[in-house]
Amino acid sequence: MNDVNNSLKNALEAPSNFSEQFTKQVVLLKNNLAAYLKVPVYHDTDMNYKAAEELMICVDEEYQYVECSQKTAKYRLRLFLSSKGNYATIKLNVAIGERIWSFTDWSQSPQKLLVLRDEVYAFLTQYQYEYLPESILEQIVPGHYTTINKQPATVFNVLFAEEY
Repeated sequence: MNDVNNSLKNALEAPSNFSEQFTKQVVLLKNNLAAYLKVPVYHDTDMNYKAAEELMICVDEEYQYVECSQKTAKYRLRLFLSSKGNYATIKLNVAIGERIWSFTDWSQSPQKLLVLRDEVYAFLTQYQYEYLPESILEQIVPGHYTTINKQPATVFNVLFAEEY
């Protein structure tokens, strides 16, 4: 693996943290992020096939914040917070139908969403979270395989989620 420091290597080998304390830490972060952005933030605690919990922020076609459960939600920013260390990444979904979400590349996203993403990353640095770029997330972790299909696991799979 290229460009990986010792801290990240240690996190990749650490066990997932399924503790109530980790969930409480994410709840605090969620509440602070919601207050900082003045928007609704959804918290997904499900760690099935994951080493992370998720926070989600949703916007409609006009880029107005909406509850993620609303049918008007067009974009969903999925913030993954690793339980293995202070690492974070954000993936972007776009609605392609009612309750059908597709991942889209950030290079294809509207400028307003890039601004929001960068604002969230800036917020996370205040809490000592490190953003990992796609060039790192896509790297294969030697000796690690996904549980679901036994394929070589990427940094994203090991630190955040096998399925997303």
